[in-house]
Amino acid sequence: MRSDLQFSARRKDGSLFAAEISLGPVKTSRGRIFVSAVRDITVRKGIIKKLETNHLIQSTVASILRASLKAGSLEEILGRILNELLSISWFDLRPIGSIFLADEKNPGRLRLAAASGLSIEQQACGNEIDLAESACAPAAASGDIVFSSGLGAERDRLHRADSTDGHFCAPVLS
Repeated sequence: MRSDLQFSARRKDGSLFAAEISLGPVKTSRGRIFVSAVRDITVRKGIIKKLETNHLIQSTVASILRASLKAGSLEEILGRILNELLSISWFDLRPIGSIFLADEKNPGRLRLAAASGLSIEQQACGNEIDLAESACAPAAASGDIVFSSGLGAERDRLHRADSTDGHFCAPVLS
């Protein structure tokens, strides 16, 4: 008889930890007794969570790579990539997004290359924005992913509809 039960246990100092209990019979000269062992599995659970997350990320990268290798214009490829990103169930994104590219003909401007789920109001704002007024300007300047809380004027103009939680700005460098 072996049973692995996972639960939270409390240490002497009062803190909680993830625990596992194993039960098993042991024969003795006085008869059968049951022995239990309690193990702290906090580290193991953390490793499992990290492995699961890494697997999900690798699967996502593979699906984006597959979408990018299919023939089509840059806008078609970016549209497929955006759809892949917005369909990631474990990332818990709203199905709204857009990809802007630096406009080679108009330095300092971004042009809309792909969009999905934009409201009519957002679509009516046009396909170009001034980088200096964009909430994603810090991401473009630093080359880092930035979370925008919605303070940029251009961001408010483009994402006004029910958006109180902000958005991510991720620069694509090449």
